[in-house]
Amino acid sequence: MRQQTENIKISQFLTFATPLICKLLEDLFCILDIKSTRSGEGFDTVFCLKKDDKELRFYLSNLLLEITTTDRDKRPLQFDENLNDFKFFLEKTSSIINSKLIVLLNILSHDDVEQTVESIAELSKDYERISIVRFDNQETQEKHNS
Repeated sequence: MRQQTENIKISQFLTFATPLICKLLEDLFCILDIKSTRSGEGFDTVFCLKKDDKELRFYLSNLLLEITTTDRDKRPLQFDENLNDFKFFLEKTSSIINSKLIVLLNILSHDDVEQTVESIAELSKDYERISIVRFDNQETQEKHNS
């Protein structure tokens, strides 16, 4: 019963907060001159980001869990009751978004994939984990194979 209550709190909070967080991200991307398109809803929200000739997808599920819970990896999930204080919500949300933007901007600022990986590896000391999935397009694959 307690876990059901926690899940309801998390769900209700995300219903309120997700559109606000998405709007904030869209405005930040615009300020940073990053073209963005959003798809999905709630935990399935994904931003496709483009800057110059680079493109990446930013999945919001972990960001939303980091904001809404005391620990996104702890099971069962527990709603962060401190979020009832709007100032705390703003501070926590901005801190988490900032941590994600640092990585995103780092990825978008390098032309060479290996430089990007090295640069992110340097950042990794500031994070518990960083997951990046790299997809090479067919043209790149053919260049590497020849």
